[in-house]
Amino acid sequence: SSLSQSQWSLQLASDHSLGAREFPINSDTSNLVGRCAEAQIHINSDAISRQQAELQVVQGKLLVRDLGSRNGTFLNDKKVNEGYADPGDKISFGK
Repeated sequence: SSLSQSQWSLQLASDHSLGAREFPINSDTSNLVGRCAEAQIHINSDAISRQQAELQVVQGKLLVRDLGSRNGTFLNDKKVNEGYADPGDKISFGK
């Protein structure tokens, strides 16, 4: 039997000034979140570091890794250096 590849995306929910945006997560590589131009998930907010975090699909789960950001990365309101997110979990950047 074949497993269907899960489709992950990140939806911006907290800052309406950025608009209701959805970013697809590339399951074949790591996805950089930050303010820098190279970020696959570019979020232009002062609360976000240039290289805030990395999101990567690992064995069907979403690995969330903070990259030493100034304001932290949070998974379901708990500060994490690294953790796995489930569909529907809340990931926050900066506080």
